[in-house]
Amino acid sequence: MSNDNLQLTINTLINQREKLLKKINSLDEAIAILRGEVSSEPVIVSNEPKPSTIVPTTPADYDVKSSVNSKVKYILKEKNRFMRFREIAEIMAIYDHKINISISDLANKISNACANLKQNNEIVKVRPDNKNINSYWGSPKWLNPDGSIKTGHEIDQSSMVIRNKTNIEI
Repeated sequence: MSNDNLQLTINTLINQREKLLKKINSLDEAIAILRGEVSSEPVIVSNEPKPSTIVPTTPADYDVKSSVNSKVKYILKEKNRFMRFREIAEIMAIYDHKINISISDLANKISNACANLKQNNEIVKVRPDNKNINSYWGSPKWLNPDGSIKTGHEIDQSSMVIRNKTNIEI
């Protein structure tokens, strides 16, 4: 393996590790919210043992009172990648400190917001496998001229829905 390929592989693995740590942090924040352990102190992700209370955070420049459209744009910009409705809804619920909200209901509101934003050419939808179940939303600036996703803005592969076809005889 050449040094360039080795460095690319190392960078890819580091990037995947960071994404997993962020996902773990988000899950910990969601659990803390559901337990009622809400605070404005930041959560630090590390390999150290975690205390029993996890503290969710809301970014200082996130406006809880803004419209769903604005919140969707904020989250997409902050995460800097294409995301599904449900991913955006989970983050929005955490940032808004909505403990008893249905993620499905929030995802429906986000769906309407994304339709409006798409109509105004502020965001675009990509479907890596041409299936609506795997629709992702993001900035048009994150696409190459050929419609492919630019490096650094890729979808989270673990969020893709993969359905196995089964042969059932009748």
